[in-house]
Amino acid sequence: MPVHKQLSVQKKMTAIIFLISMLVMLLTSLQFVFFELKRTQDFAKDDLNSLAKVISSNSSLPMALKDHVAMQEILNSLGSRKDVASAYLLSGNGQALVSYTAPEISSRLSSDEEIEFLEQESAQIEEGKQAGTEMTWQENGRLSHFRPVFYEGNLVGYSYLSFETSALSEQNIYLLLGWLLSMGAAVIVTFLLSSRLQKHITAPIEELASRMRQISLEKRLLDPEVHESKDEFGQLFEGFDEMIKALKERDQLLEKHRQELELEVQVRTRALEAEKERAEQATLAKSKF
Repeated sequence: MPVHKQLSVQKKMTAIIFLISMLVMLLTSLQFVFFELKRTQDFAKDDLNSLAKVISSNSSLPMALKDHVAMQEILNSLGSRKDVASAYLLSGNGQALVSYTAPEISSRLSSDEEIEFLEQESAQIEEGKQAGTEMTWQENGRLSHFRPVFYEGNLVGYSYLSFETSALSEQNIYLLLGWLLSMGAAVIVTFLLSSRLQKHITAPIEELASRMRQISLEKRLLDPEVHESKDEFGQLFEGFDEMIKALKERDQLLEKHRQELELEVQVRTRALEAEKERAEQATLAKSKF
């Protein structure tokens, strides 16, 4: 026999309320987490694009004048941003004019990792130069942006910025952990509430089952009870009480009919006894005669 058929109504109702509530919360919360992750991702890209646009705008004149000191000062201003990993201002043929690398990020990298990132930047710059348009990449924990730089409508070079996404990844991890903790709390609260709320449904059923067991054990019909509930359970109790009342009326009719039969049997028995006594007396009289 399947396990669910062996469970009580109370446990089934608890399971139904719990599962439905958890399904709704899971779908709703997953949708929220998905859009929140996408929003943070889009925000990071927009932030990178905005910063690249500012750098390109400020660097256009120094790049046109080939003022390396001014260009370097512009890139050095990125030191206030903890998430900027590297930045380059490039000539029209893709050669680096000035560069910036965050010292705290560079110090954390091994020589192999640093070479890997340099190769990645070189490949992205070449790809961006070939395309000749803005491009954005997200690879190996870096969010990078390539942008052409124009001065008075003429191409004077390119800018390249690279962000570390560790802070973004950490934020996403905190978001997922918060979601897991919220879901854990929701599981506990939902289970407690479902266990409590199901009593409003199972309590009348248990009460009716208890009355039926009492009738079966005591072998007698109980008096009807007054129920204030007017829902389906109230109608069920009213129907049960009507059945008890009908059975009592039937038993009363049967008892009355039984008493009438007993009375009739007694009357007939007395009549037969009187007839028998008269017959015996007649027989005795004949024998004496």
